[in-house]
Amino acid sequence: MPNRVRVIAFLCGLLAIALRLAEKFWLEPWSWRFDQWPVSLLLFMNALVLAMLIPFAIFGLLTWRMRGKPVPLQVDTRRRWFVAKATPHLGGFWAILLMWIGGGAIMTERVPNQEAVRVAHLPGAVAISVVGVLLFAAGAVALLFSNTVRVVLEPESVHVRQLWMSGRVKWDDVVHVEQVRTGLNLWRRTSRLSLGVPLLFLQVDPEVLTRAIRTYVQQPERRAAIGTFEELQRLLPPATADMASERA
Repeated sequence: MPNRVRVIAFLCGLLAIALRLAEKFWLEPWSWRFDQWPVSLLLFMNALVLAMLIPFAIFGLLTWRMRGKPVPLQVDTRRRWFVAKATPHLGGFWAILLMWIGGGAIMTERVPNQEAVRVAHLPGAVAISVVGVLLFAAGAVALLFSNTVRVVLEPESVHVRQLWMSGRVKWDDVVHVEQVRTGLNLWRRTSRLSLGVPLLFLQVDPEVLTRAIRTYVQQPERRAAIGTFEELQRLLPPATADMASERA
């Protein structure tokens, strides 16, 4: 992820925290003035959602032109891998979401007999609130510097790494490749669970990655060539076969 995208994501995350605090200390008490609870609930929910959507929208607008074009596949000749890395914006959106959640970690209570909110008058409430916000912010920074999602094609298997989990399936264990809206599902011979390939979140040409996976499921003899530039050229359509791929 480019450093400029990281900085913009972090600043939008700070905005998300500020908007969440404004929602908690100002908009929420203001909504209590309405006698009908559905109106108060609607105002509260709208403020909560807007506190998240506004930073998302600003981040998307400021970084849209920095997305870059999808690449065919990256080649790691040393480890004999084909690698599809995440779009640089995925970690940014998740970081903003974490900081938005962190903005709600402050312990609050209603001021008695008033339509106002204050930090809870409990032992350690301030310290706990500050630590909570900092923990979520630290998690957001870690996301910005981590390789959140990627797909690795190896001669023996395909490895899918996502934000909170990862999975690996051997080529010989794949019985069916299913195309879905967000990517591919690899159905296994030995399990009722499928392994999802999130094409939507990858900065890769989805047609090339889909063709590669189907090829190695159906043509075992080509798996040994995974991780070579010659094999990548065979996977690419003629119009893009001369594109140079970056090392992973």
